[in-house]
Amino acid sequence: MEEEQKIEDEKKEQVGSNKSSYLMLVGGLILAVALVGGAILASRRGSKTPETLPAQTEVSTNSTQNRIVTSTPTPRPTSQPVEGTSTDSKVVTIEMQAGSFYFNPKEIRVKKGQTVKINLKAMDAMHNFNIDELGVKSPTLNAGETTTIDFVANKLGEFEYYCLIGQHRKLGQVGTLIVE
Repeated sequence: MEEEQKIEDEKKEQVGSNKSSYLMLVGGLILAVALVGGAILASRRGSKTPETLPAQTEVSTNSTQNRIVTSTPTPRPTSQPVEGTSTDSKVVTIEMQAGSFYFNPKEIRVKKGQTVKINLKAMDAMHNFNIDELGVKSPTLNAGETTTIDFVANKLGEFEYYCLIGQHRKLGQVGTLIVE
């Protein structure tokens, strides 16, 4: 009888040990899933933190020169012409970046009748550039590719430019062309 009790105690000990191992395994799996999910969520949100958002650029013109004034989330003086911007009063050249759900610059100001030359670079994924009211439509670019879009700003007003790929426009990949 003592031997039967010993065998029964060993079985209980083994069951308890298996139960502990099982609970540790399940807890570890839950923790792993939570960590992976958190990392995915953080990486999606990480591209939109203020530290990583692209600088927004505003293009303003006057009768003698086209200038680009850059403003960033941190306050510091940035009113200097951007290299590669045309100073011809009839042509405005814009260096534009298209990335995951943004355009940089987000706003462009030009005078009516000016030729607008946009050098578009896809920073990631696939992007394009469109302004319906002015008949502007670029080819679709893959990450790292560039194209040049030329058009005449022949109508006064504010016109939305956007990326037509998937849900990019709905997710905020838009900007405004202001023709004065």
